[in-house]
Amino acid sequence: MVDKQPGMAYALSGFVLHVGERCPVLWECLLARLQASCCYCVPYYPENTTGNTEEFMKRLGYKQGETKKDFYARMVGYVTLYAALLQQLSIAQFPPQSAGNAHFDWARPDAKMLTRPVQGGFAPKGVSPMARAWAWLARLLNHPPGNITATILLAFLKPCAHALHAARPTQFVELLTFLQTTYLAKIRDKVSGQGYPAEEVAARVNLESWLIDTSALLAKGGRVPEPKEADMPEYKPPDDLRDANGGDF
Repeated sequence: MVDKQPGMAYALSGFVLHVGERCPVLWECLLARLQASCCYCVPYYPENTTGNTEEFMKRLGYKQGETKKDFYARMVGYVTLYAALLQQLSIAQFPPQSAGNAHFDWARPDAKMLTRPVQGGFAPKGVSPMARAWAWLARLLNHPPGNITATILLAFLKPCAHALHAARPTQFVELLTFLQTTYLAKIRDKVSGQGYPAEEVAARVNLESWLIDTSALLAKGGRVPEPKEADMPEYKPPDDLRDANGGDF
């Protein structure tokens, strides 16, 4: 779902936060499930210790008959969802119809979605979301890059870069500098050593472009904005014609 529609990551993370607020053990179950389904949510790079390509692909998480393009897209979905969970600190709520009725009346003039903060955010085992986010980055960047590294790194940064910057602004700028001056070169060497496969080259270019744009924004004194995909449009029932342009009815 998320690999085809990245915006769903934010809707799902809000739902997870809402449910886990009352039953935090569900967060631990979800984290375990994410890491079991996608080793890059740890992150962890399995090694081909046997030389058997088919067995190695299974260890990476490939499905039977899955192409590299589809596998990359699915892994991006998992990493995007994980990053969206880590940056999510509020959940949606709607005003009740009346003091004695919890059902929401969409016909009311003030029928707008509100949000409220959730103390601590997505924090399995009591570890804060930003601590997990920075730990994820440290673990990834302390390991030599793999073929998929540029892909999953950008998938992680896009959803939560604004939260990373807000939590540790100086360290975030240092992170961008390290990525641009050191780590991109390692990714480039990895890709060039394999004949410049299309998926990896495109991922590196996209990552480099994002880093340049983000660094330029911060150099001007700006702040990293929340991703556009996180904006949820106002819900309107099927018979709501407030935005209709008229016509022959």
